[in-house]
Amino acid sequence: MSPKRLLVVDDEAGFREYVVEVAVGLGYDVESAANGAAFKVLFEARQPDVAVVDVVMPGIDGIELVNWLAERATDLRLIMVTGFMPHYVELAKKLGGA
Repeated sequence: MSPKRLLVVDDEAGFREYVVEVAVGLGYDVESAANGAAFKVLFEARQPDVAVVDVVMPGIDGIELVNWLAERATDLRLIMVTGFMPHYVELAKKLGGA
């Protein structure tokens, strides 16, 4: 059985590293990215089962990534996180068709 694959994208290094550490402890094969452009490259290469996506990032933000993922009609499990206002996550949910 292949390991579960997780991809984390967050511009805050401390949070990103924390998620990686917890996920590895839960048996995930984890890759991480500091920005949306790197996330896209890793997503195509790794085809993760689960992604943790920060909503507010410079450049390509989490909302843009949700739209990009929706275009691919992936069955990826998506966890949206933000240190900002919670309505950003609700917006992402609506955009992703959830």
